[in-house]
Amino acid sequence: RRVHGDCCGVVVSFIFLPDNNMRRSQPHPMDISSPEEMQSKVACVPLIRAQPVSTGKPKAREEKLCVQEAGENLLRTIQEPCTLVSIGGSMRKGKSSLMNFLANAELFRVDNRGSCTRGVDISTSISGHCFLDSASSMSGRRVRAAPQLPNVLFADLEGTGEQGSKYDASLMLAMLTTSSVFLYNIQGQHGNADILEKLSQLADLGQKITGAEAGKALFGHLHLVFRDWQFGELSEQDIQDYIIKKEKFDSVESEEDDDASVLLIRKIQKNNRWREQIKRAFQSVTVTLMPFPTIATTTLQKKQLTVDDLQPAFIEKLHKLKGVIASQLRDVETQPNGSRLAGLCQLLVEQINSNGGVISMVDIGEQLALQEAKAQVDHCLHETQDHFGKQDAVKDSVIRAELDRRFAACASKLREQFGHHSNKATILSEAAAAFKNITDVLCAKNNEKCRLRVEGVEEKVSKEMLKSVSAEFEGDVAVASDSLQTKRTAALTKWRKAMLEKLEVFCDDRRAIDSCLKRLETTIGKLFEDFKISNEKKVERVVDKCVDRLLEGLKRDISAIPSSQTEAKAMERLNELWSAVSDSVNRELGGFSHSSKAARQQLELKFEILKTETLARISKHAGLQQHEELVRQVQEIKTARQQQTPAPPSPSPYSFYDAPSTPVRSYYTAPSTPDTDVKFYKGGQFTPGGGRAPAGGIYMSAASVASPRTPSYSGGKFYKGGQFLPGGGRAPAGGVYM
Repeated sequence: RRVHGDCCGVVVSFIFLPDNNMRRSQPHPMDISSPEEMQSKVACVPLIRAQPVSTGKPKAREEKLCVQEAGENLLRTIQEPCTLVSIGGSMRKGKSSLMNFLANAELFRVDNRGSCTRGVDISTSISGHCFLDSASSMSGRRVRAAPQLPNVLFADLEGTGEQGSKYDASLMLAMLTTSSVFLYNIQGQHGNADILEKLSQLADLGQKITGAEAGKALFGHLHLVFRDWQFGELSEQDIQDYIIKKEKFDSVESEEDDDASVLLIRKIQKNNRWREQIKRAFQSVTVTLMPFPTIATTTLQKKQLTVDDLQPAFIEKLHKLKGVIASQLRDVETQPNGSRLAGLCQLLVEQINSNGGVISMVDIGEQLALQEAKAQVDHCLHETQDHFGKQDAVKDSVIRAELDRRFAACASKLREQFGHHSNKATILSEAAAAFKNITDVLCAKNNEKCRLRVEGVEEKVSKEMLKSVSAEFEGDVAVASDSLQTKRTAALTKWRKAMLEKLEVFCDDRRAIDSCLKRLETTIGKLFEDFKISNEKKVERVVDKCVDRLLEGLKRDISAIPSSQTEAKAMERLNELWSAVSDSVNRELGGFSHSSKAARQQLELKFEILKTETLARISKHAGLQQHEELVRQVQEIKTARQQQTPAPPSPSPYSFYDAPSTPVRSYYTAPSTPDTDVKFYKGGQFTPGGGRAPAGGIYMSAASVASPRTPSYSGGKFYKGGQFLPGGGRAPAGGVYM
């Protein structure tokens, strides 16, 4: 099983229990729990277990140590400095119970029916303050916790004497090397020589360690815990002095024979060598004599004792032991974190399995340095991944620059920490490779983020563009074609700039940016093509409304010209009206060049029709007036003749018809006698004598006569072609005398 914990030194405790306490191993008939139920009640995980290995020989199998995944994972989660307190000793001697009492918590499984621990179990992390507080609560006395006390982890080793000495030595060596405090649990009656021999076996484990730092103890603090102690004549100091202090030869009594003296001297020398080994192997050796946990015999039959079952003397000794351990933990120089402790356990187990139990501290140191360097690099890379994982897409150049900066800082720290290390070049090269690899990974992830963000920016800008441009063309307001093209160019420039500003913040892929801009340009082009089609319809409606309005006004103004007005003044007024219409067309439809031209042509055609109608109306009105004037004159002549009063004839507008030498027959009214040569000519129709018939028409002879247009004609005044004649109508193109 694996055990979770951190350790910086080694402390060993021995506990000896008298044989009369073996009654604990007797099962209680009414207290039976399954292993699963027992495991669910504890707070520990397996750290080291034995794994069978085939040797290739029939019926020959060996076991090797293996670090368990549960314990290793637990240790690697502990980033704070921590220290390990372990306990070992013979099996079924109360080791797990003692560790639970020390922690004041049910960490390890306890069962009086037999051995519970296999391999090494490790408890979950417990703070040093809680460790001391638990001691004070058990003893009823307040112990001030030191603020620098690290986190404490407890390790429980499988009891010795069941799996063989090689297996026991391997477990003990691994935990002695990793523990700051080691408790050696001793139970039973042992002589002084037996105690020294047991301790020498622990010290001999140090001989399997090579490359250790000179002048420093191989292991941590050792605690010899004698369990169920009943010998009041010996104190803890007496036993400790015997273990530590060397014996002198002059203490041998001279009465003894020489052979006995030699044997005694040799024995003393051997014991002194053991003492010297013990002193070199451990930082300190402390002896604790623990009485029976409880006085009541029936209480010992319980599967597991509780604090309430303990007698005051046991609690007092337990409190004293805790105080000593707490003081030693405060003075620990090196306090690794859980990751370093996990790596140390793994390397120790590998070397114990492969090198026949021999540990090379140099190799372990180098491997630990590589592991720590890798852990630092991994931590830096993990922080970098978290940093960019929480961010949105950025430029690849930003990622590479940030990783270069972080690698420079990490490499500087590695040089400072491992500058003297033989594997410095390997550490730096592996760190550089790791940073290069993570750079490629982050850039690949960032490219995917960029792709998604580019799509989002493109969609957002396109929506904003569509909304903004569409707002400009809402309603029925038409836009000139050149203005439409100007707006298209302005919109393309504006929204290209807007998209480019947003994309260049996080994207440095020019191909992706150019693709977005091209799609934007295509979208704007299609949009303005649609606007062009709808705008043409708007222009048609605007032109139609303008033409209808101008034509309506033109009709109204032309109809206001009086029929009695002369044609010259009428033409002058018509020209003024057309000039005003032309100005309106230029002003209102000038931006629509093609539509303006069509509207002008349409209005010009309508104007010509209205102009002709107006002139005809004026001419007709003028002809009627002349006819009425002639009738009046004829009536006056008739009246004058009847009165036989000569009346001066009024000047006739058609007097020129009397001017030719050969008179031309002309009648305003039909002749009274039939005349086959007489023909009626409508108003404005060319007459045989030249000129045009007046507005009311005239009867004239169709005989060939001299024309008043010839110069030989002696009659009246000459009128140019197109000039109004006194009798009505216009002079022919060549002019006429009247």
